[in-house]
Amino acid sequence: MTTATRRTATSTVLAMLICLASSSGCAQPGHLKSATERIEKKDYAGAVSYLELGAREGDRRCAYVLGSILISGESVEPDLVEGVRWMREAAEAELPVAQAYLGTLYANGEGVEKEPTTAAEWYRKAAEYGNSLGQAALGAALFYGVGVPADTVEGYVWTQLAAEQGFPKAISNLSEMSGALTEEELKQAEKRVARFHPKENEGPNPNFATNNRRSRPTNHVRRAGQARAFGSAARAAAGF
Repeated sequence: MTTATRRTATSTVLAMLICLASSSGCAQPGHLKSATERIEKKDYAGAVSYLELGAREGDRRCAYVLGSILISGESVEPDLVEGVRWMREAAEAELPVAQAYLGTLYANGEGVEKEPTTAAEWYRKAAEYGNSLGQAALGAALFYGVGVPADTVEGYVWTQLAAEQGFPKAISNLSEMSGALTEEELKQAEKRVARFHPKENEGPNPNFATNNRRSRPTNHVRRAGQARAFGSAARAAAGF
């Protein structure tokens, strides 16, 4: 990996952290901010420590970022068990991006048993909140009958919603899907698309419970000379 590539990868995750830190409903935004500052200084061990601290205190966003880093193994020793556990915590706390990511793990059988039905369930949860990956993946699952009974009209609806957000895979799927629907079915689908309103996601307590939080400290970061820049958690988007 070239220096320029490392810098780009680091910037991608840094942007993700800044975006999450600025979101409303975050119980401990200070941990994300501190992790961002550590990445700016190329202190990846420090970044992971802050993310773990936030995750243990119940911050679903820290849990998501920490889980994605442990799963990808970028700049850290990969730990699928811990990574999936934190990702599940964030998903169960109704963080849409984590729900979509967890769905991809089930779709690919990465760190969990391959279960298309469970994948579709997580994709649907994310899709209902307006997450574009969840919408695109759910649309494909419904259209082709993967893990759920085939429903071409409903599959088109979710794919269209994702395409309207600029999701590349959804955009490329639309032409094939539209060709398989009748004119009347397309009209029905467009009406459903127009009626869609994403669920609200920022309730009074958007974080997960901290009961039984006794996980061991994460000790996965490689030595500075061996460290690669963090890869993007968004790599999961290509997994369906």
